[in-house]
Amino acid sequence: MTTHNIFFTISLHIHSSISFLNITITHLAKYPFSKTFSISLGDSFSVLCGIRQGRVLSPYLFAIYVDDLISLLRRSKYGLYIGRLFMGCLLYADDIMLLSPSCFGLRKLANVCEDFGNQWDIKFNPLKSQLMTFGSNNPSSMTLSMNGVPLPWVSKVKYLGVSFLCNTGKTDMSDIMRKFYSQFNNIMSVLGKGSQEMNAVHLMNTYCLPTLTYGIENSAFCDNTRYKIQVIWNNCFRHIFSCCRR
Repeated sequence: MTTHNIFFTISLHIHSSISFLNITITHLAKYPFSKTFSISLGDSFSVLCGIRQGRVLSPYLFAIYVDDLISLLRRSKYGLYIGRLFMGCLLYADDIMLLSPSCFGLRKLANVCEDFGNQWDIKFNPLKSQLMTFGSNNPSSMTLSMNGVPLPWVSKVKYLGVSFLCNTGKTDMSDIMRKFYSQFNNIMSVLGKGSQEMNAVHLMNTYCLPTLTYGIENSAFCDNTRYKIQVIWNNCFRHIFSCCRR
């Protein structure tokens, strides 16, 4: 949760326009909030940090908040580079991935993030942070801590809803397949088997197929994953139209 005063300081630091700051101050600081209890409305109060969850401004304001962090990571000269392009930091909203070809470089990047958080009142949660190696097994002797808490080495890490496996870097579809089956079974439990087949196909294409194909265009699959996807897709049609499996 970020305080408004620090956000305004960062905005001035990156030379944001006065007009933008005036609009943001009005939006964040001058609107009172109140809590509803049953049918009663409580006293109004001011919010000094954060914004309402789900507000459309949230990702844009957070991008301003962490913009300087990206510059600091790049200027550290540590992390992954492709040619001269710095790829040591991938961000989407508040999901941050640090990439480095060495454990030493990764520790340096983590230190930059920790120092930035201490300066600007950002708390990186070590309980939601994990370590994983691409291209080899996880090292057993290397430890990395954040805010005094050791970070665990894991065999699978999820980033933006896609799970990647240690060593190979390939995509693990098991969680996505379970979610797909759950959505499909919910649809069939409402419609019933052997009736309203075309409605079931339409709902499956609308609600289940996007789950199964999420991030699939950028995924590197294990050997039998494509076969498993084909099997579960065919099984759903067999279930809808009460077809045999052979």
